[in-house]
Amino acid sequence: MPPDSREKTPTGRRQFCGLGKHHLKTPNRALPDRNLVYFAQKINPEVREGTLVCLECFQMLKKIFRIKVGNARRLKKQAESISDASSSQQQSALVSSLVPSAVTSAVTLRRSPSPILDCEQ
Repeated sequence: MPPDSREKTPTGRRQFCGLGKHHLKTPNRALPDRNLVYFAQKINPEVREGTLVCLECFQMLKKIFRIKVGNARRLKKQAESISDASSSQQQSALVSSLVPSAVTSAVTLRRSPSPILDCEQ
């Protein structure tokens, strides 16, 4: 009986999944993306581009990778909004430190008082 070509190499030995310590299962995929390969190397440093992994492992790896990228984007966006707020506060502090308080109080004294409107008559 010929060996099952989907599970075994041409020599007849079974291959191991690139991510886990289990045999390669029949719907399998090669790792196509360099970013995904780099992320998979954190699990198994021997993973290279084109390494065969089980379809189930591949889908789980993609899911975890998407979560990681989403969290990184969210944190980057938060950091940018915080730095924008702090830079605007620094600019307003710089402007207020350049204008002496005596000058600002003199400017407010020179303004004519606004008329008081009485709406109830």
